[in-house]
Amino acid sequence: NFYRLAQGGEAHNQAEAMLAVIDDETARLLRTLHSWARGDDFIFDDFMSLAVILAFQRNRTPQVRRHLAAINTWQRDRAAQAIRPLTADSHVTAMFDSVFHAADEHSTRQLELWDDPKGRFVTSDQPVQLSPEAGQDYASTTTGSTLWWPISPSRLVVLSSDLQGVKVVHRIVNRQTVDRVRRAVVRGAESVIIAKPSDFDLPVGKRLGRRPQLQVDCSPVAPTARKCRIHFTWGHGTSTVDRACDPLCAMASTSSGTGTLR
Repeated sequence: NFYRLAQGGEAHNQAEAMLAVIDDETARLLRTLHSWARGDDFIFDDFMSLAVILAFQRNRTPQVRRHLAAINTWQRDRAAQAIRPLTADSHVTAMFDSVFHAADEHSTRQLELWDDPKGRFVTSDQPVQLSPEAGQDYASTTTGSTLWWPISPSRLVVLSSDLQGVKVVHRIVNRQTVDRVRRAVVRGAESVIIAKPSDFDLPVGKRLGRRPQLQVDCSPVAPTARKCRIHFTWGHGTSTVDRACDPLCAMASTSSGTGTLR
């Protein structure tokens, strides 16, 4: 049970009840966004609600829980930090905290609806993806120009950093744009696949090689103060690639190394 909490001594499902309200609001917004047509209004309250819903769609997934668990394990086993194993309480706290911060950022963006008359968008249980930007190693809300949420084969909900001064920007997209979105969605969907030690075959017959579940990059920020910057990213698989500087700087309470990534 992902959301059964035990704070205060007695287990309860209050977080699950709160998320049920979010689910109801998500269904309502999906109906509104799916039926929206050029000339229709989109009220401010719906836009602010969409900012929150998109944050939950990004952060309330099995992959994010696996990601948090992998970080927790790395911090305890590899960085020798005295922290407790990940629990439902800490997972829910991290989820709501990240959602509130993400929703603030989402609400500063431009709402766009992209339509593909040929119905070539793909949906996924890792539904919201950040657009990959040229020259960027990792997609993030600070570097990604758009967030993509395919809600049907023919409609994509977009939050863009390109502010137009109107409530909704409506676009008809071409094949090149559809392919770019599809690649991002497929890559995001692959991130929730846990590969077996000997790999396995995808339903389409494509061989899927193992990739790291978690990659950790470390670079020094202030070597004399023993401070370093840790960046986590993930693919799919069962192992961890640790590219931290050697030794582990402040993460292991030792002196900073050169910071060269390996």
